[in-house]
Amino acid sequence: MDISSIDTRHATSNTFELSRGNSFPFTGYPFGMNYFAIETTNDNWWFHPEAQHYRGFRLTHQPTMWAGTKGDFASVRILPFATRSKGLLDVPYAPQFSTFQPNKL
Repeated sequence: MDISSIDTRHATSNTFELSRGNSFPFTGYPFGMNYFAIETTNDNWWFHPEAQHYRGFRLTHQPTMWAGTKGDFASVRILPFATRSKGLLDVPYAPQFSTFQPNKL
């Protein structure tokens, strides 16, 4: 299998009302406990493939947005930070030019 042909964004267009895949774009080692993913929103559906910004990276072991009512109970978020006056940022990016693979993010 050519791993470079896999796009982990497949089936990640999630919303509560129109659940279409229930997947996250995980990047990590096979059979690992934790994986990296990009966070674009701040709810249980914390990634959308068409978002034009990201809030940061998430190190998580949450397998699905349906895993409990409180979501991932032990994730680590690596958030962008500008200055003390501006605080946390939503960082723009172009999803069509981004790489989302099982081994590369």
